[in-house]
Amino acid sequence: MELRAGNNLWLLKSGFTCQLLWGKDCTLIAGTLSGNIRVWDVRSGALKYELLGHRNTIQDLVYNKQKNVLLSTSEDGTVKIFNLP
Repeated sequence: MELRAGNNLWLLKSGFTCQLLWGKDCTLIAGTLSGNIRVWDVRSGALKYELLGHRNTIQDLVYNKQKNVLLSTSEDGTVKIFNLP
């Protein structure tokens, strides 16, 4: 995946299964093959935090702006709801 923010170009290497970009704060959320979800600040490229809880590949991510929650599905058969900071 290639992502541009201003003059910055960010490339996500292999190992990521789905991505989601949201908000004025330019946040990128990506699911991994290992079942973790990583959250970055696109402007700086810094990893903000990581969400744990799945035991297998992340299949899909959905962000609910009104409730500030992230829903994720995994190949381990679970659906998780994360309250975001």
